[in-house]
Amino acid sequence: MPQRLAPGRFPLLAGELLDSGGDPVAARDAAGRLDVGSLRDRPLDTLSGGQLQRVFLARALGAVAAGARVLFADEPTAALDFAGQEQVAALLAALPVTMVVISHDRTTTRACDRVAEMAAGRLRLV
Repeated sequence: MPQRLAPGRFPLLAGELLDSGGDPVAARDAAGRLDVGSLRDRPLDTLSGGQLQRVFLARALGAVAAGARVLFADEPTAALDFAGQEQVAALLAALPVTMVVISHDRTTTRACDRVAEMAAGRLRLV
């Protein structure tokens, strides 16, 4: 799950992204549960930050359903309101995979089994 789209304009639709994630049926189902299922025909660059995060999460859930065992998530709760942050954190915490989560949000990291912080060029385990 990237934090945001790469610079430039690539005309990918939300539905095309969902269908590329391993198990398209599971990704579409997850998109519906995350309230972005109706955005399938929208170009990614027209989505709000929160909508984009939810589409990326739905795609990741499709990959997990297809057998992915590791998920990398860069700022997975960025651009989400408080309710959305809680929903995404709960979904991620329930996944049966190893996750590497990069986040500035301590609420998100509280759900993690192990946390390492980077400060002043040093890494420390919390």
